[in-house]
Amino acid sequence: MEKLNRLGLGALRVAGSAGPDVVSSIGGRIVFFECKFTTKEKVYVPKSEVERELKVAEKMKATLYLAVKFNREPWHIIEAGRLPEFSTEKSYVIGRADLARLPKLTTILDKNLKDYDK
Repeated sequence: MEKLNRLGLGALRVAGSAGPDVVSSIGGRIVFFECKFTTKEKVYVPKSEVERELKVAEKMKATLYLAVKFNREPWHIIEAGRLPEFSTEKSYVIGRADLARLPKLTTILDKNLKDYDK
């Protein structure tokens, strides 16, 4: 959220567990970010959490992104439509080794999200 605000984009943190962590407007589009930080080698995101947030995003005509940050790495994001690539039975699992396949948050902002939609 702070990074988005520093770049002159509006961003709000959403309290509670009923929706995404950050809501923003980028290039005139509503964008949701579910943010995960870890000092471990992998991040686990329950599928039920993503499904709940996708329903909210659909109602608001927003795009949902998962933002992941590993200790000493920049924020990377993945559009929710790509999450099945990282699927297990109950969770989506993204490892530090997967970061090379994911764009950095600053890259997405520079391209105004247009190259990373479904």
